[in-house]
Amino acid sequence: TGTPTAPTATAGTDTTQVATTAFSKVASEAVAIGEAQTWQDVSGSRAHSTSYQNTSGKSIQIVLGASGTSREVQASANSSTWVIIGKVGGGDFLQSFSIIPDNYYYRVNGSTTLTYWSELR
Repeated sequence: TGTPTAPTATAGTDTTQVATTAFSKVASEAVAIGEAQTWQDVSGSRAHSTSYQNTSGKSIQIVLGASGTSREVQASANSSTWVIIGKVGGGDFLQSFSIIPDNYYYRVNGSTTLTYWSELR
């Protein structure tokens, strides 16, 4: 009789062991982008040619615009191998919308005139 208890596995556990409600709650909260997050204008603390790391514990969304030279928006898992995830500036590429996983790095590669930079975090 009573309520059975079990140890709670660490985040990221991928086995056939039984999951406690505490583990399931943490896992479900970590998945939904936008849940318990707000849009923040980070224009004053962001610059082109500078790498940033998402250390929020969740994926974030970034939205940025530029009016200068066309430049690549890039992401990296290790801050050395970069992948193009968008472009800003130039004639056809005024803004970029991107999702950045937890612990990933992101940047605008090269000099341009940033007009805004917002993040859902």
